[in-house]
Amino acid sequence: MDAGNQSREKLRTWLLPPNPSINHNVVNGAYHHGSAMWLIQGSTFEEWKENGSLLWIRGNRAPSSHR
Repeated sequence: MDAGNQSREKLRTWLLPPNPSINHNVVNGAYHHGSAMWLIQGSTFEEWKENGSLLWIRGNRAPSSHR
């Protein structure tokens, strides 16, 4: 495979949708009891439930070595 084909293959792989099963297993293994309680018990979440608007939650997963 030449360099151009390798680059295209890497790009195609990068653009594929994530595998939900892998993501679920990674997140499930990283869960800490009490995670996100500040959100669920806070006013922002309650307001969202009442209004039914968009709630965008962004976070960064810690590297595997920090689990």
